[in-house]
Amino acid sequence: MNEIKIINPSLDDNGRLQEFYARIYRPDHVLVNDTFLRWWLHDNPYYAGSGFSCKIAVDGSKIIGHFAYVPVNIWSRGSLYKGAWTGNFIVDEVYRGKGVGGLLIKSIMDEQQATMDVGANVLAEEVLQKKGWTHFGNLHRFVGIFNEREAAPLAIEKEAPGYCLIRVPEAQNNQMTIISEVAAFSNDYDVFWEKFRQGISAATDRTAKFLNWRYAKHPLFHYRLLEAKTDEQT
Repeated sequence: MNEIKIINPSLDDNGRLQEFYARIYRPDHVLVNDTFLRWWLHDNPYYAGSGFSCKIAVDGSKIIGHFAYVPVNIWSRGSLYKGAWTGNFIVDEVYRGKGVGGLLIKSIMDEQQATMDVGANVLAEEVLQKKGWTHFGNLHRFVGIFNEREAAPLAIEKEAPGYCLIRVPEAQNNQMTIISEVAAFSNDYDVFWEKFRQGISAATDRTAKFLNWRYAKHPLFHYRLLEAKTDEQT
């Protein structure tokens, strides 16, 4: 075994990254897709690097571990912090128990003010908490449905879509509320977000450029973007 190193892969490493994903996950894993890989780990507008936004552990030329991160700004109590949502944390089974996972975690934490993860498995949770991460318990997700008829066949509880249905807001102060489909988030949305976030304790800073990357420019999924406006504001 050679000295294990933690590095940032360059764009030229896409081939061996995909070989790693195919070996560790499965040959048809989404990260094996060139277009998705570049979008997810390079095109993020908050990523300033020239390669992929992940850390890899290498033994010689062999990739033995991987930890991806999505750089974001974190809004918390009136201030912005440099942060990252992490994912795809995995170490080759042969190298587990040798401190490789801890090195990967530290390499990202050293570069960020806040690192976060959703849905880590039991093995990953144990390593993350040893490195000082806090488990905040179950995450409650709130779902809003625009089309009750299309959502109904997907629901386990058939009455649930009716409870989650988003209705067009009623006009207030004689202003008309108009909901329309848009191709991308505009500067008007940033004005709305800067005002709306004042009432939020902590959140990913959801600027137009971030949301456009995440939804409008997604290479595999098509999202419908809806905007609600009155005469005066978004």
